[in-house]
Amino acid sequence: LAGGRSARRAAGVRRKANRNTGGDQAYSGSAGRSSGCTDHRSACFVADADIDYVSSGGIAGKYPEVRAWLEKALAIFSVTLHSLSNSEITLDGDRAQGKTLVTNPMCMRDAEGQQTIFTVYAYYEDELVRTDQGWRIARRLERQALLDGAVRMLAPSQSL
Repeated sequence: LAGGRSARRAAGVRRKANRNTGGDQAYSGSAGRSSGCTDHRSACFVADADIDYVSSGGIAGKYPEVRAWLEKALAIFSVTLHSLSNSEITLDGDRAQGKTLVTNPMCMRDAEGQQTIFTVYAYYEDELVRTDQGWRIARRLERQALLDGAVRMLAPSQSL
């Protein structure tokens, strides 16, 4: 009986560690996005990950294309603060499904220094895979749930 409890406890610890590691990948990608650290973000995704930010006005494509677009798109913001919470991770061997709430306040400044702040509330729906380097995101879909505040229209010189 004691051996059975130990095995179940060890399996539970492994499941929790795997869930935490998968959640860390979602968090790391967000931290990289907020800080502008693209190398940090690259460590979160498999090289050919499918990413879809269309619901928030972005693009969909393979990771290298979306990464290049994201760097350009985020450059117009003076501040971005991505916060992740309420992660749910479901494990299935070397694959996992994740859903994480994203709260993303962003600030734009005009030529006079006036700022406009708006916040995107969304969910990241991720498919993760275990690789030799650890857990990585193979697919990310962002589902925007709410937009709070006004998004200032871009001048032609600021267009993406």
